[in-house]
Amino acid sequence: YFVRCDWVLGGSGSFTTNPYTFTATQNVHLTPVFAALPAGEFSVTYAGNNHASGTVPSGGRFSSAHTIASAGNMERDGYVFTGWNTAANGSGTSYSPNSTYSTANTSLTLHAQWSEISWVGTNSTSRTLGSNWSTNQVPATGSSFSISAQAIRNLVLTSDITPARITFRGGGKHIETGNFSITAG
Repeated sequence: YFVRCDWVLGGSGSFTTNPYTFTATQNVHLTPVFAALPAGEFSVTYAGNNHASGTVPSGGRFSSAHTIASAGNMERDGYVFTGWNTAANGSGTSYSPNSTYSTANTSLTLHAQWSEISWVGTNSTSRTLGSNWSTNQVPATGSSFSISAQAIRNLVLTSDITPARITFRGGGKHIETGNFSITAG
């Protein structure tokens, strides 16, 4: 775990706060100093993994079971939070929010996992039906989403939605908006 950071700048010094803010007026060599966790303790660190806004949950050092955090107020436009994983690309061990972790003497870094909100048109052309979306969640007005290459039906947009961005992921489906339609090219 992080203990302190030492530096050499016409002398030497150290700081223990993280993050530490300073103004460099010349080259500074920073050396982080880490130590082994005391017996029976473990650490949990959270990473936002391309989140766009909000605060990544804080982790820490623990000596008893730790409840895995939810996404809190982290957001990523066009995506929904689906949990945590020990690998940023999702290939590691998955952890669900509110599950517990208590493996002593082992550090754990958890990366937020995000699933893209995609139109699949499973049941109808209705934008307001959750089952027509890959995440079973209707995207909020002003948010982004994609049109899946595997979409079964076209998406019909009405005047009650103003998406931030729509991304076509291939395929032959298109968007119908009143008097005109938009087709992936």
